[in-house]
Amino acid sequence: MLNWHTEKPYYFCSRLRMLEFLRNKGFYPIKTLPDAKDPRYNVWMFENTTELADAVEEFLVQQANRVK
Repeated sequence: MLNWHTEKPYYFCSRLRMLEFLRNKGFYPIKTLPDAKDPRYNVWMFENTTELADAVEEFLVQQANRVK
């Protein structure tokens, strides 16, 4: 389990696939913002909770297994 969920109040998602995964899990962004690195793209701000951290970790594990 990741422990970053307790350090910051918000989690910023910049991956569209992760956004869809999180939405399917019942998590919805608080706000949509332009990406600071490239304003042509968006980032999505979520409240950073233990449940969200678990869902993000699940997504990352699935993506890592998908690449193999």
